[in-house]
Amino acid sequence: MAKLKEMGAIIEASDEQIFVAPTERYKAIDIKTLVYPGFPTDLQQPFTALLTRAEAQVS
Repeated sequence: MAKLKEMGAIIEASDEQIFVAPTERYKAIDIKTLVYPGFPTDLQQPFTALLTRAEAQVS
């Protein structure tokens, strides 16, 4: 959830469910898979698809 929030996603969480609302703009972020409690390798592929919708940050 932290990476989704970093991207700008709107998240509503309760005891039994998590709702991620769509947004018009996602911010590009860096992801590095790590062992627990880091970012899980199983989520790398779905996040790669989501990141294709993100806007690049020009520095």
